[in-house]
Amino acid sequence: MRQMASLVVKSLGLYWSSSKTYTIALLLVIPGQGLILPFSLLISRSLVNQISLEVNGSGNVIVLLFLLWLVLSLVQSCLRPLEMVFQGLMTDQMIAHINQNLMAKASNLKGLAYFEDPSFYDDIQLLGEEADWRPVNLIVFMAGVSRSLVTGIAILIILASYTPWLPLFIFLAILPQVLVSYRLQREAFESLVTKSPEARKMNYYRSAVLTKDFVKESKLYNLGSFFIDKYESAFKVGQADVKRVRYKQLTVSLIFSLIGTAGIALAFWWMIRRSLSRQVKPGDILVFLSSLFMAWDSLTSLVEESTLLYDTLLYMERYFRFLTLPSDVPEVNQPLLTNNRQEFTIEFKGVDFKYPHADRNVLKNFNLTIKNGDLIALLGENGAGKTTLIKLLTRFYIPDKGKIMLNGQDIQKIQIEDYRKLLTVVFQDPAHYPLTLAENIWLSKLDKENSSFWLKQAVQFAGLTEIVKHSVKGLDQILTNDFEGERDLSGGQWQAISLARA
Repeated sequence: MRQMASLVVKSLGLYWSSSKTYTIALLLVIPGQGLILPFSLLISRSLVNQISLEVNGSGNVIVLLFLLWLVLSLVQSCLRPLEMVFQGLMTDQMIAHINQNLMAKASNLKGLAYFEDPSFYDDIQLLGEEADWRPVNLIVFMAGVSRSLVTGIAILIILASYTPWLPLFIFLAILPQVLVSYRLQREAFESLVTKSPEARKMNYYRSAVLTKDFVKESKLYNLGSFFIDKYESAFKVGQADVKRVRYKQLTVSLIFSLIGTAGIALAFWWMIRRSLSRQVKPGDILVFLSSLFMAWDSLTSLVEESTLLYDTLLYMERYFRFLTLPSDVPEVNQPLLTNNRQEFTIEFKGVDFKYPHADRNVLKNFNLTIKNGDLIALLGENGAGKTTLIKLLTRFYIPDKGKIMLNGQDIQKIQIEDYRKLLTVVFQDPAHYPLTLAENIWLSKLDKENSSFWLKQAVQFAGLTEIVKHSVKGLDQILTNDFEGERDLSGGQWQAISLARA
């Protein structure tokens, strides 16, 4: 419970940082909604009692009570649409805020160690895929919990005016359900997380049939049925544990629903006996019965919504943990001692490197010197370490032993952005950004964005002049078929784009 309270406080802080205005609005509207119903009940009790008395001169009191009830009803009818609007506006703000935080944190992780770790990838996949709807749940369920809590407490206070034991009985009846529901919801969430590898496989199998990246070979080799079977197998593996937990939740809910019904029946019978002996007024009977059902309904809703909120808070727990991940590349502020691109020497000195969770070194006591003007070809079998060498040189990973020196300066001690400005790489699998042709080129030099001279030089150097000339929109052509009127490039043309970018 302490962990849940901590996550609620952190999540409320997320509300505040997303939009102070909408947070204040919701803090006013939601508790107001929760209090109106109990007050309406009390006014209804007084109104019925006044009518039953039929005392001369009570007409003014009856009219006043009716007007109060009417005002509360009008306020209630206005608060609900207001809450829906503020929830929607807050949801938009929070989705954008969470996604921006995820993107910013991922950008600040300068290496590849996290991104090539399967467990981390499961986490980032889960966070990314659910970032567009978990904030909706957070707002809706937290609003529901707040409203049900306020209403439930107010109704229990009303019931306590009849007999103190009744609120205590209801509380003791609902408490075990709360504890069991939270435990089962955590179990369900952990089952969902555990099946993340299977969920990723399902995404891959679906993509193999539905996306253009795989469609040629899928059609050529008639792979549709194959991937459908793979998808079904992955679904069954991932669903088994989740289904078991869902059935346990159903059993618990049925048991406690029966207990609650029995409790309401006992309380109802107690009030019937009192009414038969003329110990209560008609208005009291009305309010008691209404309060009894409302209390159980509010507290049951509180359990259901807080259980669903807990599921969302478990997602938020992973979100907050992701934001506090330590950097995979140590932060240093040592300036680059030389910016002279014409004279440089790069040295690998006794470098050892092993990938995280691997059982053997890719490089062992590796030495290499590269001087300005050298043309170096790396030859070796698959897995010999050619790509790893580039990853170390670009500081995507840190050597386990030894040093990589630039003009005698350890590259691990140079401010990483300054160091990477000296490098350019044309990857085997260049990124296909769904941006304009111009944007795809100057992404590597954002400071040259508005320089037509540098852009023209890069286009000519990479042999892209004809592509630009035959594009309907020239450099403003968006390079993807996902938008109407745009176009994609061939693999070789994308390599040319990558060369221009470099």
